[in-house]
Amino acid sequence: MKRKGQANASAAGSLIGVILLLFLFYILFLPPADRAEILAEPGQGFGGPFPNQPGATKDILVREPVGRLDFIPADGLKIPIPNAFLEETKETKLLATGGFFNVKKFLRSRRKTIEFRASTSSAILTYQVQDANGVLRIKLNDRIIFEDRVTSPSPLILSDLRPINELTFEVTGKFFEKKSYNLLDVKIVENIPLLNRQTMEHGFTVTEKEYENIERAVYTFFPSCLQSDVGAITVSLNGNQLSQTVPSCDTINVQEIDKSELRPGKNVLRLFLDKGRAQVEQATVELSFTPGQGYLKYFNLPSRLEVDAQRGLAHVVMRVTFVDDRKSHRAITNINGVLDAIDQKEPVFERDISRIIRGGNNYLQITPRTSLEILELEIRVE
Repeated sequence: MKRKGQANASAAGSLIGVILLLFLFYILFLPPADRAEILAEPGQGFGGPFPNQPGATKDILVREPVGRLDFIPADGLKIPIPNAFLEETKETKLLATGGFFNVKKFLRSRRKTIEFRASTSSAILTYQVQDANGVLRIKLNDRIIFEDRVTSPSPLILSDLRPINELTFEVTGKFFEKKSYNLLDVKIVENIPLLNRQTMEHGFTVTEKEYENIERAVYTFFPSCLQSDVGAITVSLNGNQLSQTVPSCDTINVQEIDKSELRPGKNVLRLFLDKGRAQVEQATVELSFTPGQGYLKYFNLPSRLEVDAQRGLAHVVMRVTFVDDRKSHRAITNINGVLDAIDQKEPVFERDISRIIRGGNNYLQITPRTSLEILELEIRVE
């Protein structure tokens, strides 16, 4: 029995020796960082000793390109529109004259035809008469537009004009009466609107990022005008009509803009007043944006490295590399709820964040205060 017990103890000892030998080989073939975690070697991180020890290396927690971060104002954006004076103005253009002529109807009728070109749909005919007898008939493009006895003629509106028109004067009347008119100082004129005095156009720019984040857009303006005199103002954006209504004079007018009417890049706002006059002031296009989070990155720090950082045996460093464009680089950083600011023109920003991060999950948020081009973000342990 004694020999049997000794044999069992010897077998158990051999088994334990084999297990210890296998565990030793397992430890030896582990990566240095994992071996340091298991053996709790002082001053060790992911890749070995820290800078104050021989053979120091760096361990990268985060290294990636970020790209462009556009600044989106949290309180929105007001785009000023220049003041404009809009006034209905027309220029009188002489289309044709008739001089002095006679029209009559007797044994042989005599009529007068004047041909003229028009650039608008209407014109005005003025004339004087002498020795007026009978009924004066006036035709426009073979259509009778006037037929009456005339002693003191009034201006006559010529409507539905064509590019080329014919105006004919003739006389008619009772069978036995004299039928004759002397016409003089005959003029055909048209009033051409000077649209540039009734129109205002202004271009403004919306960036791609601003357009993506638009929540609401409005156009506001203050028209100084006489309510009984002013006509409708047509508001158009990028060629699409937003409204056509008589404005409320001497008060702020608000016009909602659907996001679909805007576009990334250049936009053109146009106002047109069809009658009267108005001074348009205090005009703005106001954009409200949905809140943006900028750049957000989650990363992990092994708990052992947190202890090393707290002991001063390791340092966790954040490095932000900007495009060297000689512009101001301004941003707010948020690491685990701790806020800090970047405000510099230099292309590289570095900060020791050892006391901010914690073992396990961490986050970094960068909110731009100017539009930024970030080549690379790096968070390393050294």
